Amino acid sequence: GAGAKLEAFVGSAYENLEPQYIISMSNGTVMPGTAQAQIANVNITFSGILPAENKFIFTTTDSTLNDDWIVIKSIIFPMINLVWIGTIIMAIGFFISMVNRTKENKRLKAV
Repeated sequence: GAGAKLEAFVGSAYENLEPQYIISMSNGTVMPGTAQAQIANVNITFSGILPAENKFIFTTTDSTLNDDWIVIKSIIFPMINLVWIGTIIMAIGFFISMVNRTKENKRLKAV
């Protein structure tokens, strides 16, 4: 097995990470161990290394982030005013026809 000594910095706070991992020299595989640090509400997890690419794999999460989100998509329609004007004209026409219909019904009942 092998280990690494890493320092995780968040602002002025830091913490040492010492992940252990196993490197098989016979077939070149790496079985990573994990190490986790909690610094200023930030979780830093060391997941492993990729020796062929000379890269380390880390995951960071912020525990102060709020998980309850609402996403609203707002779309602007350029000709929406014409739709509203048409709706208002139709509503006015509906009320005029209602008034005319009631006047006509009253006149027919009077006869």
